Amino acid sequence: MSAAQACLEDLSLAMEADVTTRIVQTHKPRINGVEKLRHIFTVTVMRGENLLGKGLNKPADAFVIITDRETGDRLLKSRTVLGAEDPRW
Repeated sequence: MSAAQACLEDLSLAMEADVTTRIVQTHKPRINGVEKLRHIFTVTVMRGENLLGKGLNKPADAFVIITDRETGDRLLKSRTVLGAEDPRW
């Protein structure tokens, strides 16, 4: 269990979770001139499975991008795990 906690802490540092949380908390989106209510949430990316590269014959270079569905803004990109069919973050 302590190994899992250590991995989670490493991921949190790699994703700069504190910085991302601060940005999301201070961002006040406006859609059509009206301020919209925002919610804070936590996303934990643990692993990917059976990911193939473009050629389908070699493993992918895996990463995750988190975007705001309403505005299309890119909020976060994880670190890239090179050449891993089953990447773990």
